[in-house]
Formats: sequence, C-alpha cells, structure tokens
Amino acid sequence: MTTPDGSSGSSTYWSRPQLAERLLDAVVAVGLDLRTATPEALAPLDQFHGGGKDATRALAGQAEVTAGMRLLDVGGGLGGPARMLAVEYGAHVTILDLTTDYLRAGALLTTRMGLTEQVHFCCGHALTLPFPDSSFELVWTQNSGMQIADKVRLYREFFRVLRPAGRLAQLEPIAGPVQPPHFPLMWAREAAHSHLLTADALCEVILATGFIERYWDPAATFREVAPSPGPAPLTIQSLVMGERLAAIQEARTRNAAEDRLRTVLLVCERP
Repeated sequence: MTTPDGSSGSSTYWSRPQLAERLLDAVVAVGLDLRTATPEALAPLDQFHGGGKDATRALAGQAEVTAGMRLLDVGGGLGGPARMLAVEYGAHVTILDLTTDYLRAGALLTTRMGLTEQVHFCCGHALTLPFPDSSFELVWTQNSGMQIADKVRLYREFFRVLRPAGRLAQLEPIAGPVQPPHFPLMWAREAAHSHLLTADALCEVILATGFIERYWDPAATFREVAPSPGPAPLTIQSLVMGERLAAIQEARTRNAAEDRLRTVLLVCERP
C-alpha cells in the first residue's frame, strides 16, 4: 500500500531507504526460504494493505482473475498481491508505484522467488499512467488512493489504459457516515494528507467516468487475526511504520467503532 500520486509529500512520507534489507532480515528471522516460499507464507511480510491475503483473494474472486490475464497493479509497492495473483491465478502483473524503496524491495523478493517472468515493476504516477491506451485487461488497486485528491483524473487514467470489456478491481478505505476520522491513519498524520470520499461520492465519480458497475460492497469486512501471547510478530506494518504503528492501530480501532472509516470492494467494467 503506497500512494503513487506524483506528490513529493506522499513519496517522502512512504520513503524507507533500508526496507529491502530489513525485509530480507525479517524473512530469515521467520525461517522462510524465498526460493521455495509461497505467497501465502510470505503474506505477513508483503501484503501491505487492509485485510491482508484474505482481501486479495476476495478481490481476485470478484474480479474473475484468470490465467494469462494482463493486469496493472496501481500502488502495488512491495508486490505481495501481484505475486499471489501470479502464482495462484496465473496472471501477468505490472506494478506501478511512486516510491522507489518499495519497488526495489518488491523486485528483490520477486527475483528470489523466481517470478520475474510474471511480475514486473514500474516507477510512475497514478495520475499520468506511463502506458498506452487499452494496455490491460484489469486495473487492480488495493489501498492506494487515499492521498490522491484528484479522483476524477485518477479514474479517467484507469479507464484509459483498460481494454474494452476490461475491469477495474479496487479495495479502498472510504469515509464513513461519521466524520472526520481520528488521526494518525496508516497513510496520513493529519487531515491535509488524506482524501477519502463517501461510498456514494466515490460511486458517482467512477460511473461518471464511463465505468459500468459489476460488484459493489461499500462495507466490506475481513477477519481480524487475534494477537497471540508473547512478543508481537514481525509484519510488514511493523517494519514500515515502526513506533508509529501503536498510535495508528489505536486510531483505527476508534474509527471502526465510531463508523468513521469503511472499506469498499468494487469491480467495474469499461464498456
């Protein structure tokens, strides 16, 4: 989960220069061998978005991902969902992200897992996608648009790079009926850096772009794993957010209890 919107502030917020090395150390610490590790086993260390691997599989099911499908993962960062889509569904995935630290770490994991034929990494902006019109059968994005204010331009770019009958599959935080949310959030320390729409407002933008709705769940939920006794497990959230994670988790709990944040799972089609 990073937000490739082209803003220097967003890139600075997510920058983690030693992320690749720290991830490799974490892989060793949990006893994984990347030459044989499955996306399922690696998920706690590379699925950096709400809902984890269960959310990825739920979105893939609704999007009807199939073998050989050409897929663009916008904001895919470390590539956890992309590698799962490649291994479990046979897709060919191009990841676009603005933050080079995540691209470097994701490419390293992908190389060591032997998946470079199916998963590729590209640095670029979501608002100016560096691909020709009608390049992909599916645009995929999980928790990547929260810092992007220009939603109209964002969805026009998604629409442009899709082939006719291509699909947009998205899992995204949205504003709940009670506002504003409590901060800090995973993607923003303060309100100035968070740009969430309500479900109705988001749907209006997407349909006005020309998409046709195929599936829409504006209150998607995924099973939370209860913490186990003892030291906290190594996760990608703890590696990326460090000491800030405790305050973020506290705010997330309050936001959920007070209905200030929700999650939408959607699939739309380009006519």
